[in-house]
Amino acid sequence: MERIIIKKSAVITPFGDTADTAKDLYDKKSAVTAQNVFGLSASLAYIKENYTRVPKETVKSYAPDCAEFDSSRTLFIFAVAKGDINAIVDKDYCGYSPVLSRQAVEVAQDLGLSKCKIMVLSNACAAGATALDTARLFLCAGDFERVIIFGFELVSEFVVKGFNALSALSPTAARPFDKNRNGMSLGEGSGICVLERGEEKAGDICVLGSGTSNDANHRTGPSRTGDGLALAIERALKSAGLCTKDIGAIKCHGTATPYNDAMEAKALNLVFGKNVPPMVSLKGAIGHLSGAGSLIEAIISAEFLKNGKIPPTLNFEEFEGEEKITIKNECQDIKGNNILCLSAGFGGLNAAVILGRLEK
Repeated sequence: MERIIIKKSAVITPFGDTADTAKDLYDKKSAVTAQNVFGLSASLAYIKENYTRVPKETVKSYAPDCAEFDSSRTLFIFAVAKGDINAIVDKDYCGYSPVLSRQAVEVAQDLGLSKCKIMVLSNACAAGATALDTARLFLCAGDFERVIIFGFELVSEFVVKGFNALSALSPTAARPFDKNRNGMSLGEGSGICVLERGEEKAGDICVLGSGTSNDANHRTGPSRTGDGLALAIERALKSAGLCTKDIGAIKCHGTATPYNDAMEAKALNLVFGKNVPPMVSLKGAIGHLSGAGSLIEAIISAEFLKNGKIPPTLNFEEFEGEEKITIKNECQDIKGNNILCLSAGFGGLNAAVILGRLEK
């Protein structure tokens, strides 16, 4: 059967590359530290010291992953919330343009992509997940031979002060789904994913299905009922031809903000009832990596599938709501070969992506 196959992927997170990130997550390590920055108290996770934080150098480090795929039949999706916005505050900055349409062209050039079509997808913190959904639709329609998705996000004064203005930042490491949660930790990182449609073979990780919705609740606040995210999950299941019992684990959005976590728990109970699969949030360990984060977390989730287990949800102790959730501060087995990755973003956007691994 032809599937949408992840042909190549890589990330850089506050823990390092893909393998190091997965290992440190399983080992209950945290890259988040409490800091005083820009006159504010915040908890942040910066890219690991031996990796560059210079945007152009970061992008060029991924060029070897792209060279063989440059073609007029390739679509390049630049999936970010903000990307490189240093030029907004530094008039002498020599990096990328803060205008995303221009930034996407410049990034594509530095990746060595001169022939491909270019698309910008900036749907707040769900940009990467929405890009995976968009890529699946284009590939299923036969519009392109492959899709390359790339995104990166950096901690900056603009970002920190923006989330602080929303009272969304925690001065200490985020506590996803915990009753004492008080806000998010910000992180930074980058990721790339190359998708093609073809015959899958044993060991392949595939995008089996995906779905999006908009709950139209508020410019920044999520729906209080969970209906919007539930709809995105149902659409993902339908597109994959799966039912709820086929989902072996869930990678949650899990920002550790009061309304988001409550909404997510409600949505999962609406869809799965009393049989919610094992759940994990990564943001207490690596922080919230914004728009590119949902792509990065999906790539990391592919590693979870290969290992057959999800890592602990760091800093979680006790949930306060009535909904049944299966978050634990310890590793949990994935019950099968499929994982559901959830994301949400400002403006009411919800995204769900189902990844699957072929054993035989």
